[in-house]
Amino acid sequence: FTRKYFKNLTYPEREGLTALQAKTEEYKYVIKIRQSIAGAYNGMKKYQEGLEQYNKILELMPETTDIDKYQREDMFKDIFVTVGKIQKAIFKNYKSAIEAYNDLKKSFPTPFFESIADIYIGDTYLAMGDINAARDIYKGVIEKYKYPKSTANYDVAERRLKDLKEGSTIIATDGVYYEIKDKKVITRLINSNRVVSIADIKN
Repeated sequence: FTRKYFKNLTYPEREGLTALQAKTEEYKYVIKIRQSIAGAYNGMKKYQEGLEQYNKILELMPETTDIDKYQREDMFKDIFVTVGKIQKAIFKNYKSAIEAYNDLKKSFPTPFFESIADIYIGDTYLAMGDINAARDIYKGVIEKYKYPKSTANYDVAERRLKDLKEGSTIIATDGVYYEIKDKKVITRLINSNRVVSIADIKN
């Protein structure tokens, strides 16, 4: 990264990046590398090691408050979601999954992120088999955010309620299937029952 962007370990304008852009790119680079390492561990089903890499990324948050705001949100939002997904779908540690989603809400207290996090919390109750609690969470998102219309993702909550009513398989936006059979909830990662292709790995 240093060879690519910097000379003399500074952020000169002649490199084509402002100080803000350079620092943002630096953290994007570090996060991408840790994500790749985590993905390799997960590919070997060493999920605890993968989880440790994601947690190391989250430890960078306090020192990134002065990078580009919107790119920072994109960088870390996905990490919270991934941590929650691993805790929920792999370790069945639902309390830790909910904590990850609550941390997302605390870190980015906007209607968009709060509504998304609440939906993930509802999904976690679904994974626990508590369909009524999940339904209440989805209803709460709609009641809180639909009127007046905001930037929140209440439409996802509406879709969840529709799927629950119709008994449809729910494909969550964090990559987990929820299938309800005989009033029991079956959860699995979308790619867990098939061999991934080289194209999937590249993507």
